[in-house]
Amino acid sequence: MALADERRQAIEGVRFLINRDCDGLIVMSNALLEKDIVAFGREQPNIVVLNRDFPAAARAVFFRRPRAGRRGRRQGAAAAPSPASSP
Repeated sequence: MALADERRQAIEGVRFLINRDCDGLIVMSNALLEKDIVAFGREQPNIVVLNRDFPAAARAVFFRRPRAGRRGRRQGAAAAPSPASSP
Protein backbone atom coordinates (compact mmCIF):
# COMPACT_ATOMS: atom_id res chain seq x y z
CA MET A 1 0.00 0.00 0.00
CA ALA A 2 1.37 3.42 -0.90
CA LEU A 3 2.12 5.89 1.89
CA ALA A 4 -0.58 8.27 0.61
CA ASP A 5 -3.14 5.45 0.84
CA GLU A 6 -1.95 4.55 4.35
CA ARG A 7 -2.26 8.18 5.43
CA ARG A 8 -5.75 8.48 3.95
CA GLN A 9 -6.81 5.27 5.69
CA ALA A 10 -5.36 6.45 9.01
CA ILE A 11 -7.12 9.83 8.71
CA GLU A 12 -10.43 8.12 7.92
CA GLY A 13 -10.01 5.78 10.89
CA VAL A 14 -9.25 8.57 13.36
CA ARG A 15 -12.11 10.71 12.00
CA PHE A 16 -14.47 7.73 12.34
CA LEU A 17 -13.56 7.41 16.02
CA ILE A 18 -13.83 11.17 16.61
CA ASN A 19 -17.30 11.12 15.04
CA ARG A 20 -18.28 8.24 17.37
CA ASP A 21 -17.74 10.63 20.31
CA CYS A 22 -15.00 8.56 21.93
CA ASP A 23 -13.82 9.99 25.25
CA GLY A 24 -10.24 9.87 24.03
CA LEU A 25 -8.01 8.31 21.41
CA ILE A 26 -4.66 6.56 21.46
CA VAL A 27 -3.17 6.68 17.96
CA MET A 28 -0.20 4.70 16.68
CA SER A 29 0.45 5.37 13.01
CA ASN A 30 3.55 6.16 11.00
CA ALA A 31 1.45 7.46 8.13
CA LEU A 32 0.01 10.54 9.83
CA LEU A 33 1.71 13.90 9.53
CA GLU A 34 2.19 16.47 12.26
CA LYS A 35 -0.48 18.68 10.69
CA ASP A 36 -2.95 15.77 10.86
CA ILE A 37 -2.37 15.33 14.60
CA VAL A 38 -2.70 19.07 15.22
CA ALA A 39 -6.01 19.11 13.31
CA PHE A 40 -7.31 16.08 15.23
CA GLY A 41 -6.33 17.76 18.50
CA ARG A 42 -8.64 20.67 17.67
CA GLU A 43 -11.54 18.25 17.24
CA GLN A 44 -10.64 15.81 20.04
CA PRO A 45 -8.46 17.30 22.79
CA ASN A 46 -8.05 13.89 24.46
CA ILE A 47 -5.78 12.39 21.82
CA VAL A 48 -2.41 10.76 22.43
CA VAL A 49 0.04 9.68 19.74
CA LEU A 50 2.47 6.88 20.50
CA ASN A 51 5.99 6.49 19.10
CA ARG A 52 6.04 9.78 17.23
CA ASP A 53 7.67 13.12 18.04
CA PHE A 54 5.67 16.12 16.86
CA PRO A 55 6.92 19.44 18.28
CA ALA A 56 3.67 21.22 17.37
CA ALA A 57 1.66 18.62 19.29
CA ALA A 58 4.13 18.06 22.13
CA ARG A 59 1.47 17.67 24.80
CA ALA A 60 -0.10 14.77 22.91
CA VAL A 61 2.90 12.60 22.03
CA PHE A 62 4.72 9.83 23.85
CA PHE A 63 7.78 8.24 22.33
CA ARG A 64 10.88 6.27 23.23
CA ARG A 65 14.05 8.32 23.18
CA PRO A 66 17.18 6.11 23.23
CA ARG A 67 19.92 7.09 25.64
CA ALA A 68 23.32 5.62 26.40
CA GLY A 69 23.29 3.10 29.23
CA ARG A 70 25.96 1.17 31.07
CA ARG A 71 28.63 -0.49 28.96
CA GLY A 72 27.49 1.40 25.88
CA ARG A 73 24.07 -0.28 25.73
CA ARG A 74 21.10 1.73 24.59
CA GLN A 75 18.28 2.12 27.06
CA GLY A 76 14.85 3.55 26.44
CA ALA A 77 13.60 6.66 28.12
CA ALA A 78 9.97 7.59 27.86
CA ALA A 79 9.43 11.13 26.72
CA ALA A 80 6.12 12.63 27.65
CA PRO A 81 4.62 16.09 27.97
CA SER A 82 5.74 17.97 31.02
CA PRO A 83 3.09 19.24 33.45
CA ALA A 84 4.02 22.80 32.45
CA SER A 85 3.01 22.09 28.83
CA SER A 86 -0.44 20.76 29.78
CA PRO A 87 -3.39 23.10 29.29
